[in-house]
Amino acid sequence: LGQKGLGLSARFSSQFARRSKGNPLFAMQLLREWSERGLITPTERGFELDEEGDDPTVPETFADLWRGRLDTFLEGREGREDARRCLMLAAALGGEVRQEEWRPLLSELELDEPAWLVPDLIGGGFALLHAQGWSLHHDLDLSSVACPDFLRQAHRAIVRLLRRHVHFRVPGLMARIGSHLVLAGDFERSLEPLMQAAHEARHAHDTHEAARVIGLRGDALKAMKLPAEAKPWAENRLAEAWRVRAEGGWRAAARSAKELINTSRERGWIDVEAEAQLIQGEVSFERGDFSEALLYLQRARTLFGKQSNAVGQADAARSLGSVHAKQGEFHGAAELYRDALICLSEVSPAPLDRQAELYYLLALVAQESGRLGRAELLFRQAHGGFSKLGHSKGLAHAT
Repeated sequence: LGQKGLGLSARFSSQFARRSKGNPLFAMQLLREWSERGLITPTERGFELDEEGDDPTVPETFADLWRGRLDTFLEGREGREDARRCLMLAAALGGEVRQEEWRPLLSELELDEPAWLVPDLIGGGFALLHAQGWSLHHDLDLSSVACPDFLRQAHRAIVRLLRRHVHFRVPGLMARIGSHLVLAGDFERSLEPLMQAAHEARHAHDTHEAARVIGLRGDALKAMKLPAEAKPWAENRLAEAWRVRAEGGWRAAARSAKELINTSRERGWIDVEAEAQLIQGEVSFERGDFSEALLYLQRARTLFGKQSNAVGQADAARSLGSVHAKQGEFHGAAELYRDALICLSEVSPAPLDRQAELYYLLALVAQESGRLGRAELLFRQAHGGFSKLGHSKGLAHAT
């Protein structure tokens, strides 16, 4: 390609081949960059270097190549500084720009988007157009336009925008809020939304996402320089125990829960102890030790009640119901599932994932009890809840 296609010297051609490592995408982007800078011209035989100029240097990496192309793209443009800030805002959004978020953010940050920016980004191969907006090329390096102070402002503006949707319980919303707060350097404010995101991932059975947000919360705690014995670290260990249990590591989860129960009792962390008791109860249930499970779960339910934690009470009642159902005590199971639904009715906004799961469990109990008409109605309610959430696994079960 170097010698035959471009007519390069043997020395330069070997450098070109070594740097591109046979990667045709790198070669194509490099040709585009040289063309934009006027270093090569197309001929009947292909591209040729400008005879009067020196051989251009070949960037070491894709990042260097993109950085050079971006600098050339912005050079001398009207509204260049606004364009730079718009690009930083797009980067703060993770490179995925949705129009319903983009316009309010431009207004919030008092940015004037140059009319040429998005069309030329797409035309230059820096971005791709899609139905909801546009996205930056995943290899694009924006370090040459980065301004840390503005990026922090952008992340905080994004958080303000996202918080307007909190009451709609959009899946993944708390994870986005927590992530942007960490990137803004607002570590303490990120802790609560990230913990909520970990709970959301747990109920969606998404252990990969749970690991990600727990790890991000740990990074925030390290940045805050909190000692290992501080309560937020105990909360992280608790979330990790839930994740490990979901992946089948119930022995490790039980060990963590026992340690957390003892520590919480010593320090009066009733909320942490309640969750740890709940984990122990569910692990005992999985081991088939129903008597022990009932003791732990009832203790968890009592502790959640002392805190007026309706969601925790509902989770404990649901788990108690499952123990009863496993032992064939369908009437007792149904009563506990209904108690859990009553607890959740006090929560605003309504936790649709938990409600749908409880309708599904009630349907199973009704089915086992021979009340098939009742079971069908409950399956439909569960299906409706899972449909609203786009919960594929729940939909498959409820169907």
